[in-house]
Amino acid sequence: MIWMIFSLILSLGLILYVAKRGNLQEKMFGLVYLFISLNALIFYFASETHRMKVLGFMNIANILFLLFVYLIIKYISSGEH
Repeated sequence: MIWMIFSLILSLGLILYVAKRGNLQEKMFGLVYLFISLNALIFYFASETHRMKVLGFMNIANILFLLFVYLIIKYISSGEH
């Protein structure tokens, strides 16, 4: 569990590094990877602790994260026309 959190933090740092230098496809790949990693971490936590309320939180977190990704894509793509 600690390794998954640590790798998620490292991947977020890598995404922020690529966000300064990468093109739109690389930024999208980074955000999708972060989304998948976050879901895997939540599923792992729910299966280890047997708390199914966490899955309800995951639905809310997914909606908020997708809204965040939409706003980021809109912001990034407005500067690359």
